[in-house]
Amino acid sequence: MPRCKTPSADAPEPTGGSATQPAAGPAAAPTAELLLRAAMAEFNDRGYGGTDTNRIARRAGFAPQTFYRWYRDKLAIFIAATSAWTEDEGRQLQAADLARRPAADLAAVGVAHHRDHLRFRRSLRQLSLDEPAMRAARAESRRRQVMQISAVQGDSPRQWRPSPSSCCRWSG
Repeated sequence: MPRCKTPSADAPEPTGGSATQPAAGPAAAPTAELLLRAAMAEFNDRGYGGTDTNRIARRAGFAPQTFYRWYRDKLAIFIAATSAWTEDEGRQLQAADLARRPAADLAAVGVAHHRDHLRFRRSLRQLSLDEPAMRAARAESRRRQVMQISAVQGDSPRQWRPSPSSCCRWSG
């Protein structure tokens, strides 16, 4: 079974339309982070269709209703998980210090990251076809990936503008 890498403590907290915003407090970041980590593990173990919000909350150590204080629904946390997954890949590329190494080394880091998240990626591809919100989030994720890879290679960032279907065809 593939291991699931979870976002680090410095991963962005879910914001905007993907999560509700309870009053800020010392427990705010840990709760959202724990839910996000649990969701990543669940999505990678069971896929999107095999996961429910109660399972995510329980895996994070919370009662099921806690989930809805932070995320609107399962799709919202999947979108947040996609962002965290992309950021994790960027951190791995930066940590590998690939700026002075061949492109094949860059590809090897990316392939390893993708292999560690096979079920998650399968769900990501399917949801990108079925859900407009996921399609938009994936296009943004791809844009950030191109920017990260350009930065790691020492290139000036390129502006990548996906076509409506490119987020679904250009998959790793």
